[in-house]
Amino acid sequence: MTATAKVSFGRLVRRYASDKKRAASAEAKRSATLRELQAVCPHEKVAECDYLHMDYFSPMRPMRVCETCGLWEEGWSFDVLTPDRVRPLSRDEVYKLRQWL
Repeated sequence: MTATAKVSFGRLVRRYASDKKRAASAEAKRSATLRELQAVCPHEKVAECDYLHMDYFSPMRPMRVCETCGLWEEGWSFDVLTPDRVRPLSRDEVYKLRQWL
């Protein structure tokens, strides 16, 4: 390796570390904004999937997800996502709604 290759490598390592710190900071800001959005969202557009029976494992519990903010609840009773109308979806479709977050 030449001296210039070593310098370039060192610069790349430092730049990578700097980018990693900026990405972590951006992720923290994004998470904080998402929590704030979920706190004020009226949760009017909610999708739900029923429980999934499993022969050899315990069943997968029903799940609801807000289509606006992505807040989701899983279980036999729901505390936050309780709108008048719920759109039934398959479990895969509900997982896709959660994925955009």
